[in-house]
Formats: sequence, C-alpha cells, structure tokens
Amino acid sequence: MQKAGRIPDPTFSVGVEHEPPGGGPDENTFNIGVSFPLPIWNQNGGNIKAARAAVDQSRIALEQLEAQAAADYAMARSEYAEASARCQMYRDQTVPKSAKVRETIEFKYEKGAATLIDLLNAEQTDNTVRLAQDQAMNDTAAAAADLKSASATLSESQLRAEPLN
Repeated sequence: MQKAGRIPDPTFSVGVEHEPPGGGPDENTFNIGVSFPLPIWNQNGGNIKAARAAVDQSRIALEQLEAQAAADYAMARSEYAEASARCQMYRDQTVPKSAKVRETIEFKYEKGAATLIDLLNAEQTDNTVRLAQDQAMNDTAAAAADLKSASATLSESQLRAEPLN
C-alpha cells in the first residue's frame, strides 16, 4: 500500500457560490477544480521503508516463535523418554527385586533367622520403591501431556522432520 501511495491521487472539486443581495451584485458562481500533485521530491520512501521494516520484524518474530516451539517440543520429547524409561525400570526391575527381598526377609523372620528390625527395614524399603514407581508413573503422565501440548503447536511437516528416537 505504501508503494501505491508514491503517486498521489488527483483531486477534483465542484462548487457553487452565491452572493447575497445587498453586498454587491447578485451573482451565482460555479467553479470546477482539478489538482494533479507532482511528487518530485516525495516518493513516500520513508513509509515504504517503515513497512518493509515491519514485515522483517514480523518475519523474525515468527521465526523465533517457531524455534521456541521446536525447542519446547524437543525438551518435552526428551523428558517423556527419560520418565518413560525410569517408569519401565521400576516396573520391570526395581519393584520385583524389592518385593523378592521383602518376601525373603519375611520368610527368614518366620523361621527365626532375621530380626524384626530387618523385616521392618525390608518393608520400608519396599514401600519406598513402590512410591518411587508411582512418582515415575506420574512423571511419565505429566511428560506425555507436555509432549502432546508441545506437538500441538507444531505443524505436521515440522513433526515429520523431527527424527524419532
């Protein structure tokens, strides 16, 4: 639009003047005017440069937002992978081992080979491990929600461009 404003529009005017009686002769005048401004020194260059600068600033802001969205997605994906791996480790390794140790100590306690303190420590450790597994499951769910939220801001082509791990 600023480029179109380099050449000013012509101005057309039409008018009627009526001289009232008592102030001179009773005359009605009709006038028609046409004005063609000549933009010799003003080519609207300042406004054109300002419009170009605004476009450049908008493009840079868009690129920054796209980069931030991609970074958020990568961070969410990394957090989800870590939380999921931790949850799987608790589920497949730590919790079964903790339960087996607790059961062994219970058996020894029943046979008189372990003390009450040993049994209570094994139960406390097993409970701590189960709570850690629950926390890992909560962290995985939160990371999955963050990943879904971050992926919603990216386009399909940007998601396809990301390598899957």
